[in-house]
Amino acid sequence: MIFDRGRDRADSVPPPAPPPPPQPPPPSLSRHFDPDAATIARERSETPPPSARINDTASSPASPTPAVVFGVYAAGDVLAQRYRLVDQIGHGGMGAVWRARSISLDLDVALKLIRREAEVQHAAERLLKEARAAARVAHPSAVRVHDFGVTLAGDPFLVMELLQGQSLSERLTELGTFPFTEAVQLVLPVAGALAAAHREGVVHRDVKPANIMLVEQGASVVPKLIDFGVAGVSAAIWATRLTTHGMMLGSPVYMAPEQIRGGTDPDERTDIWGLCTVLYELVSGTRPFAGPNSATVIFDVLNTRLRRPEQFQDEPELWSIVERGLAKAPQDRWPNMASLGRALAEWALARGVTFDAAGMSLGVHWLSQPSLNVLSPRQK
Repeated sequence: MIFDRGRDRADSVPPPAPPPPPQPPPPSLSRHFDPDAATIARERSETPPPSARINDTASSPASPTPAVVFGVYAAGDVLAQRYRLVDQIGHGGMGAVWRARSISLDLDVALKLIRREAEVQHAAERLLKEARAAARVAHPSAVRVHDFGVTLAGDPFLVMELLQGQSLSERLTELGTFPFTEAVQLVLPVAGALAAAHREGVVHRDVKPANIMLVEQGASVVPKLIDFGVAGVSAAIWATRLTTHGMMLGSPVYMAPEQIRGGTDPDERTDIWGLCTVLYELVSGTRPFAGPNSATVIFDVLNTRLRRPEQFQDEPELWSIVERGLAKAPQDRWPNMASLGRALAEWALARGVTFDAAGMSLGVHWLSQPSLNVLSPRQK
């Protein structure tokens, strides 16, 4: 076994940013927020405030509410009467991830608080739509999405399965590279999770090592893809900032050309690019396009021919699979995730590998189910 079990590390809570100018929430959300600042303050008390959960019913007319600084949450806070924050286990440009306790189920969960963005006026509604779709994805390597809500401060949050382990990015930093067969064994369960998501019309949009957790389950290490339901909102904010302000949210090193260009909705071929980028990095220890700054990366992703690393010189068949997945034009890539997974499974089986990292039979999962190769009618 090459994987050690890790544990999420609590990060310190970042200091609150200066409060933004007051602005009303989106009309369909306004009835869920109490305009009284004292009511907002109760969210930090031991007595849970009125529920801030979004539902499907029509809303009442909008009413203004004071702006509230994101990041004022603390351990012990109760959100939407249902979740008590325990400790922060991560944070980034989109918000913070907390270990939380479901009060009704007496169960620990991962709660991702999403920073409200002025650039995306209906971020909460979009996140709710994506979260509902992500909750339908049933696969052992897809993190389970349990719930969605909005705090009284107006910050949407997503409730997911709490995973104990290490990210693939962290493990890659430790090891530098993976052997060919182990790299393929790791990405195949993720390909299966993405194929299941695509059949539900869900495109992840942000497949990268940092979004793949390695979780020990018995004798196996199961790769689990996280952030379903969040990446779509993140991508919308990134695109809006880039076109409106020339600003960037994060790095484009894992973005497909069509994501950088914008103008069209990504489909499953965008996730094929992301997964092949991960496989490229696992084998070579480098990213396909990794310049000194974002502008260089963007230029290379859009214009520069893909370089074949020396690690792939002895495996031309595997390189052909990866190279096709990283074609600049979506129509030149594998047509769907099932076809990519089948090609990788056939490559592994030809080398005597019969199971993926999660212990799933490659022959049973990828070669004996022709229906996997059919595009879902729900695919966007």
